[in-house]
Amino acid sequence: MSNIDAYLDIARLITSVCIQISVVLFSFKLRIKKRYAFLSLIACLFCNIILDYFLEKRGNSFLLALQLDTFLFCIVIVLISGGSIYGQIFFHYVQNLIANCIFIVGKECLVHGKMAEFLAIEFLMIAYLVLMLSFGKEIISAVRGFLDRPAWSFLLVYPVASYYAIRLLGFEAEKALYTPNTSLSLAVSLLAGNCMAILCIVLVQKKKAVELALLEGKRTLSANEAYYQRVSEMLDHVRIIRHDYKHELGIIKQLLGKGEIDTLKKILSVPSAIDEGNTKLYCKNVVVNALLVHYVFICNKHCIPVEIDAMLPQLESEHLAENKKDLTNYDLCIIIGNLFENAIEESIKVEEKDRSISIQIDSDIHKILIKVINTCVAERAKDTKILPITSK
Repeated sequence: MSNIDAYLDIARLITSVCIQISVVLFSFKLRIKKRYAFLSLIACLFCNIILDYFLEKRGNSFLLALQLDTFLFCIVIVLISGGSIYGQIFFHYVQNLIANCIFIVGKECLVHGKMAEFLAIEFLMIAYLVLMLSFGKEIISAVRGFLDRPAWSFLLVYPVASYYAIRLLGFEAEKALYTPNTSLSLAVSLLAGNCMAILCIVLVQKKKAVELALLEGKRTLSANEAYYQRVSEMLDHVRIIRHDYKHELGIIKQLLGKGEIDTLKKILSVPSAIDEGNTKLYCKNVVVNALLVHYVFICNKHCIPVEIDAMLPQLESEHLAENKKDLTNYDLCIIIGNLFENAIEESIKVEEKDRSISIQIDSDIHKILIKVINTCVAERAKDTKILPITSK
C-alpha cells in the first residue's frame, strides 16, 4: 500500500467517524449538553485510535475484525444519550453496518483507481449524513419507541449480528481495519434487510400515531358536539323566553296597575327557566371549556362530584400556530381528555359516596400546569421511574 493509498484510507476513516458523531449529536436524544457529548465522543475516538494501532501492530486481523472500538463507542453512546437502551444499541450498530457496507460498495470502484474508490465512498457517506440530518430524529425516535417494548427488544440482535457477520467474514483481509473482505451481495443483502426492518418499524409507529390522533380527534369532536348541542338547546329555550317576554311584561304592568302586589310577588318568585349549570364557564379557552363541560356532564351521570379551577387562555388552532412545536388547543384537549377519562375510570370503581375528582389548571407565558386528584380503589404499582404502571 502506497503512502497516498494509506492517507486516503485514513481520510476515509476520519470522515466516517465524523459523520457518525454528527448523526449522534444532531439526531440522538442526548441526556447531556451537546458540547459535553462531543468531547466524550472525541475522547472515545482517541482511545479507539490507540486501540486499533495497538491491535494492528500485533498483526491480529481477527481482533481488528471484532471491532472492540465499535463496542467501546456503543458504551459511550448509551451513557450520553437518553431513551431506550435497546434503541441506542440497535441504531449504533446500524450506523456502523451502513458505513461498512458503503466501504464495500466503494471497493467496486477500485478498478478505476484508488481516488475513484475514495470519492465514491465519500459521496455515499455525505448522502447518508444529509439523509440522517433530515429524517434521523423521526427514524431514531420511532425505533426507540418500538424497541422499548420487551417483546420486540430482541430485534437489536439483527443489526449487531449483521455488523459482525460483515466484519468477521473480512478478518482475513490484510487491512481489515479499513475495509472488510466481504462479498458485495452479502453486504447489500444485510443492509437491505436492516433498512427494511427500520422502514417497517417507522411505518408501524406512524400507523399507531395516526390511529391515536384519530381516536383523540373523535373524542374531541364528540365533546364539542355534545357541548354545542346543549348550547343550542339553551338558545332555543332563551328564544322561547324572549318570545314571551313582552307578554309577561304586560301581565306585570296589569298587576301593578290593579295593585295586586301579592300575585306579582308569587310570579317573580318562580325560579328562572334557565339552568345556570348549563352555562358554566370554567376557563376562557372555548375549546377546552367545551371539553370540560362534556366530562363534567359524564361525571354527573356517574354521581362523581367535580371541582374545576382552570386559569387557561385561548390557544391557537393547529393550522394557525406559528411554531409547530407550540402547544395547540388540540394538544391540550388530548392531554386533559386523557387525564379526565383516567380519573373517571378510577373513580367509578369507588363507592358512590367516596367518589370525587379535582382538576386544577394554571398557566403562564412559558408553561401550563395540570393537577388532577381523584379517588381510586388502591394505589397503583410503580416502576423504577416512580411512574404508575399502566397497559395504555
